[in-house]
Amino acid sequence: MKRLTLLFIGALLFPFASLSQSSEQTKGHLSVLTKEQACDDIDSLIYTLNEIHPDMFSECNLGNYMKQVNEVKESLPDSVTIVQLYDKVAPLVSLIGDGHTCMVFPYNEVFTEKLRRLPLQVEIDDNTAEATVILSAFPKLVPEKAKLISINGVAVKDMIDWMLRYCSGERRFFQLQRLNYDFLAFFQMRYTADNYKVKFIYDGKEKEATLPSRTYEEEKITLETLKHKKVNNQPEIPYSFSISDDNRYAIMDFNNMVDPDRMTVFADSMVSELKQRGVPNLIIDIRSNGGGLSNVGDTLLRRISPYPFQQFSKFYARVTPSTLKCASTPDMPNSDMPPLGVYFDELDEYVQPFADSTKRYNGKLWLLINHGTFSSAGSFSWAFKQLHLGTVVGEESGGMNVCYGDIVVYRMPLSHLATTISWKRFWQFEADEKEVHGTMPDIEVPSSDALNYTINEIEQAKVNY
Repeated sequence: MKRLTLLFIGALLFPFASLSQSSEQTKGHLSVLTKEQACDDIDSLIYTLNEIHPDMFSECNLGNYMKQVNEVKESLPDSVTIVQLYDKVAPLVSLIGDGHTCMVFPYNEVFTEKLRRLPLQVEIDDNTAEATVILSAFPKLVPEKAKLISINGVAVKDMIDWMLRYCSGERRFFQLQRLNYDFLAFFQMRYTADNYKVKFIYDGKEKEATLPSRTYEEEKITLETLKHKKVNNQPEIPYSFSISDDNRYAIMDFNNMVDPDRMTVFADSMVSELKQRGVPNLIIDIRSNGGGLSNVGDTLLRRISPYPFQQFSKFYARVTPSTLKCASTPDMPNSDMPPLGVYFDELDEYVQPFADSTKRYNGKLWLLINHGTFSSAGSFSWAFKQLHLGTVVGEESGGMNVCYGDIVVYRMPLSHLATTISWKRFWQFEADEKEVHGTMPDIEVPSSDALNYTINEIEQAKVNY
């Protein structure tokens, strides 16, 4: 086994709601469990995690972990709802410290049509943990760009600290990134109310307003009115590029790592046009790319690297009966799983770039990364940096140089709560496991400034030439 494809399905790429909302997979699940049934579900989950995950206790102590499991089971009430079970168990999954291994929020159990919702959407800064309003149903009361201080007397900082218990990830900044996608879900799980007294800062002044909650229908009307507005910067297409008016640089928006065939057509077309127009700089923007298939990265690297390359140096995996069982469910329709066994391989096969240099881009390369660059996007950025293909600008990536990946989906037998579980461990190209970290930028600037900084560098080089 000499070639690997790292597969990531996670909150930054995959709509987890589809896991929790699939009628086929959840058919026959219990909406309310007895304490004994809930404990059985928990035992089944912990057993399965330990059997599938390559190293479940690398970040958490076995004894302390099992103590917390027992404390959770003892704290359960006699009657346990799906949401209550998620509330208790999801933090146990996040303790593993693996961004690929996480419990899926039970959206259907919380977001019913009758639920009255917080009429705000927010963005969490992954460096400062500040919450900024990006969409408001009542903009005259709480405008966009307002910095939230508290809601109904609870400090937003304390809310975020509590919510991070449910967010799987190797680093706090990645957990904060992930929180952008589930902030409202966690909020509604604990802080729902009929009205919301909101304290915030706007234009440098502390202000206060009371907002009514909103029903699903009312919220839908608001979103329809603002349907062209991007929320949480969710990318619309996986890859696109544009060229500056003076042909000095091109910007490739690399939003996710899906559809290798589409990337092949796209990359060939992009390289052809860049070479035809003599564009000397290509900026590859992989900020907030949550991953997908690593062979998408290989496809692009073959067209920008002048020499053979790898994204991974070695890998380890255990394929157990539980792994095979989870890989053969409707949640994983395209799973390609090897037979039972333990696999460890040092990879010695390099991917060859195009021999025909006319099909490769040979201009100057720039790569933009941030805390949300994760999984196979993190692997791509690591290879780019190790191969010295160009200048890396931005923030440390969320994906680590030694990481877990390739997931299966496990559903607890009675509640049917879904958990994604890594079954492989990867060492990225020339990674040193004694120093585990993400891809480090050559030039460190805030994510929001990375593109402008790079363009200015290119323009300045033109002036000085």
